[in-house]
Amino acid sequence: MTHTTISPSQHPPEPTRRDFLYIATASAAAVGAAASLVPLIGQMNPDAATLAAGEPAMASADEAGSIRILSEMYAGANMRMGIQMAKAIDMVLKSDRNTIAGNYKRAVYNLEGFTMAEESAMGKVNQLSQQSRVLALIADDQERIRNLLRMNLETLKGLMENRCREIKTGPVEIKPDNIEKAASRIIPAYTEKAKKMGYGRAARILSSLPPDFVKNNPYRNIVNLNEAAGLADGQRSLLQIKKMIDAEFERESPLTDILNYYTVLKEAGLMKY
Repeated sequence: MTHTTISPSQHPPEPTRRDFLYIATASAAAVGAAASLVPLIGQMNPDAATLAAGEPAMASADEAGSIRILSEMYAGANMRMGIQMAKAIDMVLKSDRNTIAGNYKRAVYNLEGFTMAEESAMGKVNQLSQQSRVLALIADDQERIRNLLRMNLETLKGLMENRCREIKTGPVEIKPDNIEKAASRIIPAYTEKAKKMGYGRAARILSSLPPDFVKNNPYRNIVNLNEAAGLADGQRSLLQIKKMIDAEFERESPLTDILNYYTVLKEAGLMKY
């Protein structure tokens, strides 16, 4: 699947439309690449998105269909978790004394970000059915993926400790730095202005900001701007958003750039926190 970096001139995706596309992508091929839960809404215009995520389509999913989707989503999540774990192990085992701390932290954050994305996608199925059996299965599958994360983190910790002994250095202890502490306290959400904004208006709004303000808040190193904005839901912190982005893409997005990007979006009246 090809990931395209979206320029800041495109408006943030609308949450309800984005939510449905998470589900539609997973149900189409939950055990394949198409189920990686990439938010496609940022690459579509509002009219096309409305057609893709119309109310009739959402209303047509019955209990049996929702259960089938959940089953496919968990099977795909389990497989993708294995891939993420293999990458994490590779990062740790190839580390030397200079890189073990950063690589281990990135590996842990990637596993956590991946799990958050999978949990979120499973949770969207409740938009298709509110049947008690479906809601119970959602909670059960989310707990299963969290348990899988805990087991993998414990395994990864043991591998890290073994690697540290091999390279004759102390074990890594992950502690949030000051920037991470600040980012963990910021919970962004779309403003009403952003939700009602028509296609293309964001470009005019962002371009109206003082040039010096934008220059002093650079965010050019974010691997996918559309994804960075699209993950805001009023519940996730900026640190969690970073983890989810980094888990999806090979190149890491600096947390300072993510903080700057949201500062710009807030100044433009598109985000609140």
